Amino acid sequence: PLLTFLRSRWWFFGTAFMTGGVVMALEILGSRLLAPVFGTSLFVWGALIGVILAAMSSGYATGGLLADRLSPGLVLTWLLLGSGAWTLLLAGIGQPVVFTVSRWNADPRWGPCLAASVLLAVPAFCLSGVLPALLRLVITDMGHLGRHTGAMIATSTIGSLVGTWGTSFYLLTWLGSLTLVAVLGVVLVSLGLGWWWWW
Repeated sequence: PLLTFLRSRWWFFGTAFMTGGVVMALEILGSRLLAPVFGTSLFVWGALIGVILAAMSSGYATGGLLADRLSPGLVLTWLLLGSGAWTLLLAGIGQPVVFTVSRWNADPRWGPCLAASVLLAVPAFCLSGVLPALLRLVITDMGHLGRHTGAMIATSTIGSLVGTWGTSFYLLTWLGSLTLVAVLGVVLVSLGLGWWWWW
């Protein structure tokens, strides 16, 4: 029964939902990690949003390219495990890294950009690459390509919405920043192991 579940589209859409949620949760958490050094100014939020968007755009393109050239399930596994491992690393050394970056570059604009890149570019890149790999697996009926693509993207976006509100309104208060980062890392590694086992 578990194998049947993992092979179902619920597993695919659940993965899209979770990865969409984690990307936005990490963006919110990034603001908390940067705040002790760089504050919470418009520059910081501009840096976070810009870095995440740059990483996501390159992740979408790279994920699609890899999914066409390699096994999509293998691509998913490594993207999830890689993002999970990096996120777990952030829980341990994220704050010291921000202080180190601030000594390299204390500029109020480019300092936050550099710190956000070091902290968040890798997981945002990997998690964005998940979506095209999922689409490569789930779309078997080209006659309904638009419907399936739209449903997958909508699911990922709903996950992003839940991740944004859930992190901002509840999870940060309940768990704190570093614990929540660690929890997200465990979630991603668990998803990656699930795909590794399935594939």
